[in-house]
Amino acid sequence: MSLSSRDMSYLPHVLHRQWRRYGFVLPGGYLLRLLHTVLSSLLLLSGTVFAQELPPEPPMTSPLRVGVLHIPPLAEVRSPTNTSGPLIHYMHRLLQSAGLAYRMEGFPARRLYRNLAAGESQFWVGVKNVPEYEGKVLYSEQPVYSLHLRLYRLPGTPEIRQLSALQTQRLIVIRGYSYGGLLEPLKQRPMGLQWKDANTNYKALEMLQLRRGDYLLSYAEPIEQLLQQRPQKLEHEVLQELPMYLVLSRATPHAESLMARLNQVASDMRLSGETRKIFAPLAN
Repeated sequence: MSLSSRDMSYLPHVLHRQWRRYGFVLPGGYLLRLLHTVLSSLLLLSGTVFAQELPPEPPMTSPLRVGVLHIPPLAEVRSPTNTSGPLIHYMHRLLQSAGLAYRMEGFPARRLYRNLAAGESQFWVGVKNVPEYEGKVLYSEQPVYSLHLRLYRLPGTPEIRQLSALQTQRLIVIRGYSYGGLLEPLKQRPMGLQWKDANTNYKALEMLQLRRGDYLLSYAEPIEQLLQQRPQKLEHEVLQELPMYLVLSRATPHAESLMARLNQVASDMRLSGETRKIFAPLAN
């Protein structure tokens, strides 16, 4: 319901008659002018607030530089400019709905993390507590998706349910990944844990199968896809879920207002069910 200027002019007269009915008597001209001024200001203010569905678009002098990691099937990077997957689709929809020009490029993990810290890459969707960029980025209010961290082993290898229980074993990890900062406490312990780096999840599985390591730490999403393609008899323990957030470098011009806009668009996509629809294939 909205009020016209004619309605606003008439309303103070109605209120004045009602007040007189109950014994309130004030100078008519003064009261009418006062009520008209107050009502006009309130209606103008409310109209301004409701008209702004999104925070104002911050001025961008160049396209937003968006980074992507190879985390199949969530995101697949065949070349720096050839990317696909539900997470890629989500980022396209988010940035287009926010009215932003952008350029998307795939990177190795460590390089992308350093780029975000330096502002060379400005945006991606990833986990918190990455040592390379923690404190140098802004995060969205709500997560977009969650990765599932697991510890894989061959049958017969003793079960370990927590990373802190590792002592002198050989642990295979994907080169450059920090797993949300979970590796840092292990690296700082003088316990003789042996690190075995693999460039890809495929190579990591191969190392585990050849017994070049005792345990493989990785996300379930890429490992389970590989196991569907090349079945192997493995056992695993579920460690934890790592939520993925919108990540924006603080070095980005107008970073605070830009993140506010991205938060609003992400919220709209979540409430409309679009986010759930985009990531639905990963649940199958």
